[in-house]
Amino acid sequence: MKNVLSQSFWIDYIKSKPTKVTLLAGISVLGLLMVQIYFVRIELQLNKQKFEQQMDGFLLEIHHSIEEDYPFSEKLIALFKEYQTFGGIKNKKLKEEVMATVRYKIDSVLLSSSFAKLEYGFLFYTTENNAVVMGNEDALILEDYFRYSERAGARVREALVKGRYRFGIHFPYEHWFLLSNMWFVLLASVLLIGMLGFLFWGSITALKKQKQLAQLKNEFINNLTHELKTPIFASSLIHKIAERNLRKGNLEALATQLDILKSENKQLKGKVEKVLQLSVLEHGKLEMDRRQTDIHEVIRESVSLFSPIVENLNGELSLSLNAEQTNLLVDRVHIVNVVNNLLDNAIKYCKAAPKIKVSTSVKENDFQLFVQDFGKGIKPEEMDMIFEKFYRSSQGDLHDVKGFGLGLSYVKMIVDLHGGNVDVKSAKAEGTLFCISLPLENNPKKVIYAQSQNTLNGR
Repeated sequence: MKNVLSQSFWIDYIKSKPTKVTLLAGISVLGLLMVQIYFVRIELQLNKQKFEQQMDGFLLEIHHSIEEDYPFSEKLIALFKEYQTFGGIKNKKLKEEVMATVRYKIDSVLLSSSFAKLEYGFLFYTTENNAVVMGNEDALILEDYFRYSERAGARVREALVKGRYRFGIHFPYEHWFLLSNMWFVLLASVLLIGMLGFLFWGSITALKKQKQLAQLKNEFINNLTHELKTPIFASSLIHKIAERNLRKGNLEALATQLDILKSENKQLKGKVEKVLQLSVLEHGKLEMDRRQTDIHEVIRESVSLFSPIVENLNGELSLSLNAEQTNLLVDRVHIVNVVNNLLDNAIKYCKAAPKIKVSTSVKENDFQLFVQDFGKGIKPEEMDMIFEKFYRSSQGDLHDVKGFGLGLSYVKMIVDLHGGNVDVKSAKAEGTLFCISLPLENNPKKVIYAQSQNTLNGR
């Protein structure tokens, strides 16, 4: 029992069965929504009952008002007799006078309550053939007036046939009026339901994001293990062969193996640097040491490093440095890594013989670096994810592109910390163009930058 109530148990359960947890949470939210709607309906029904009781009292009050007003009763009787004789009312002036008096009596009753602004219609009708005698609306549906109806008055009943004529009142916006009187309950319900829905949506989104991140981390660890095992195994094997040649005095073979060992060590160092980049991304803080740097010199350094690789693949790496202002206040080490990552990606995601163009320009107050390849390109649905940590462009079932999914996340972070921007344009099977914009204005030489939690992260 203690284990079931523990926090770790529920965390593990949510991670292992996210679909079931989402379903249960959705059912819970739906259940609470139905309960809330039920209580609102109950409140509406109670208000309607109270309204009907008050209206019954108002109708009785209007009935007594007609009864106690002798001159008005006589005028009403005269109109009803005319209706019985001619099947209609011809004395329009008397009719208008009676109708005005009825409206005054209704308004007097409603003004004494909270229903002063409630719109209404009224009429007199006969129960002999359910026909309208007179009313204040052009289109009258008699059935609407049956709910709130009362006798026209005792004198009318005595002068004419008992119960033949009745008075009815109808409220066309009764439902909305009742709802408006419940505004606090409705507002509270909407806010609570909205808050509950928002929390549910946020929880599900966070759960999916956590699951995706956990999956990417697992892929990263598996990839990292594979990437590190190869140079470690190769270095160990070459070391044994080198020892054997050293004992034999075969210095020529030993020199060759030491060169290979140096190359493997360099690869291993590069992979460790990637892991260090991960540490920087995870902890979110980075000390930047900015110095006046010739950015073209940095670019040439990176291009000279990758040119032999491109040439070995029978590719082409062209350089077009057109920017006139090249001295920027940057952290040289990190900017070198940024350029290296872009060139490394351009080679990885190109075809057999990569074609890469590197160029620079100045636009307004920004230095711009362009790295363009003509390779596989990026799918439109992946454009928003390439800067996410651990993310790597999908290659279907192929895993021929090596890497940890940290390169572009690192690029994005470093450029952001320099106050710049990273823009990307790409088309599937046509290639990708990255544009790095760095501000030309001077900044403090050494600043501590804190990475925002929503920093985009890695292709």
